[in-house]
Amino acid sequence: MLTTAEILGYVGMAFIATSFFFSNIKILRILNLVGAIAMAVYGIMIDELPVAILNVLIAVVNIYYINKMLTAKTRFDLSSVNYEKGGVFDKFYQAYETDIQHFFPGFELNELDSAKIDLILRDFKVVGCFIYRKTGDQVNILVDYVEPNARDMENSRYLYAIKKSDFKANGVMSLICKSSVAAHKNYLKNLGFGAEGDDKFVLSLN
Repeated sequence: MLTTAEILGYVGMAFIATSFFFSNIKILRILNLVGAIAMAVYGIMIDELPVAILNVLIAVVNIYYINKMLTAKTRFDLSSVNYEKGGVFDKFYQAYETDIQHFFPGFELNELDSAKIDLILRDFKVVGCFIYRKTGDQVNILVDYVEPNARDMENSRYLYAIKKSDFKANGVMSLICKSSVAAHKNYLKNLGFGAEGDDKFVLSLN
C-alpha cells in the first residue's frame, strides 16, 4: 500500500506532467504550481531537501507569473474587415482552419458573401474572429472562434458586451447559434444562450 508521501509525490508528478499538455499559459502555470507545491511537501516528508527546495523555487516562479498575468491590463479591440484572398482574415483562417472546422463543422468561406467579419484583437494581436449574418431582427452567428493560446472568457465578455450593445441599437432582438460540439454548447450556455432543441441556441437581447 502506498504511503501518504508516495501518493502526494505521484499527485504532484501528475499535475506537473499534465500542465505541459495545455497551450494556455495561465492554465499551464496553475497546474504546474499545484504540482510543485505537492512535490515540495513530498520532498519534506521523505527528507529530500533538494527536491523540496527545487519545487519551492518552481512554485514561487509560477506564483510570480500567475500574479503578473492576473494583474496585467489587457487591451481588447474589434476590427471589422472584408474577406479578401491573402488578407488578414484569410491568413488567420488558413492558420487555424482545422480547429475552426472542429468547432464549426461545415463552415465554408463562400458563406462570407452575405456575412460580416469582426477580428478580435488582444494586446494588438489577432486572436479570433466573429462571423455573423443579420436577418431582420435576428443575428445568426456562423463562427465565434479564438485561437487556443488566448482561449478564455475574457475575449467573449469583451466581444459580447460590445456586439450586444451594437446589435440592440440596430434593432436586433436575438442572437442565434447552431452547434453540435459539446465544448461549444457549454461555452454558449456560459454566455447565457438558451437551448432550443439539441443544436440551436438563442440569446435574447430584450
